[in-house]
Amino acid sequence: MRDFGGGGGDYRDMMSHDPRYARLVLRRPLPWAKDPMSFDIMAKRAFDYRSLSVAERLELVGDIWDSIADEANASPELLPLSEGEKAELDRRVAEHDADPAAAAPLDQALDRIRARIRRK
Repeated sequence: MRDFGGGGGDYRDMMSHDPRYARLVLRRPLPWAKDPMSFDIMAKRAFDYRSLSVAERLELVGDIWDSIADEANASPELLPLSEGEKAELDRRVAEHDADPAAAAPLDQALDRIRARIRRK
């Protein structure tokens, strides 16, 4: 089963360093939308999210992302992988199977990523 959740909110850390990340993610065309520029459903907002602070909107985006992850984990066919993505995952699994000791624990990997972000 694929996990789209980002390890319990780590993607939020990424967004807090660069709020543009949220816009980039949300502007990607939806693979299941026939016309990605047609969002009639979005015209009928339940509330005006623009009245929220930036922090509250980022939290809302995180909550929405988590709900998508939950549904995608329960039904992976909702977010199908391309052939290229499948091949890359197979390559990475084979690389790990060949040398499992080369893998770094998640906390160490995240520390390296955060250090790189701070240097920029």
